[in-house]
Formats: sequence, structure tokens, C-alpha cells
Amino acid sequence: MPNHIHGIIEITTVGADSISAKDTGAEIDSAPTPAIPEIVQSFKRHTTIEYIKMVKLNIMPPFEKRIWQRNYYEHIIRNEKSYYQIAEYIRNNPLKWQEDKYYV
Repeated sequence: MPNHIHGIIEITTVGADSISAKDTGAEIDSAPTPAIPEIVQSFKRHTTIEYIKMVKLNIMPPFEKRIWQRNYYEHIIRNEKSYYQIAEYIRNNPLKWQEDKYYV
């Protein structure tokens, strides 16, 4: 959609049960898994920085105030059926652009 995005974030961890550091000779990263707000904040920050670079190169139009809205909607997908329903919604969402209140 030209005015918003949808996405699915899958957070996975590799724990001691999944892989043994002594078996692979690798070190297991013990850094905590980032929370959804940190992931979204990082995404917004990095995309804003890249957008500003493109504005300065006259690739993208300038924006007023901010690119991203302050909040976002999150939903925890708890089962496979829900995952497939949400994924299908995301795939079909661009087809509904003409119904959006901001469609020009």
C-alpha cells in the first residue's frame, strides 16, 4: 500500500537445547532477543535515515514532520491457521487500495 505496510515478524532463538557450542566450536550469542517495540523502532529509524538520504539526492519527495505514525498495531500469531489467514490478508491488501480513505 502506498500509505502503510503490513508485515510478519518471526522471532526465533537459538538456545542451548537447539545447538551445542562445544559440538560446533561456535559461541552462542547470549544477547537477549529484542522485543517487538525495539524491532519496530529500529526499522522506523533505519528506513527514515535511508529516506532522508534519497530526499537529499532528489530521488524521493520531501516529507512534513515525520514519515511514520507514532504507534503501530501488533498482534501475536498463536497458531498456524491464524498465520495463514494473516499472510493471505497481507498478500491481498494492495488490491484494496482504491477503497482506502486516502486513495487519490
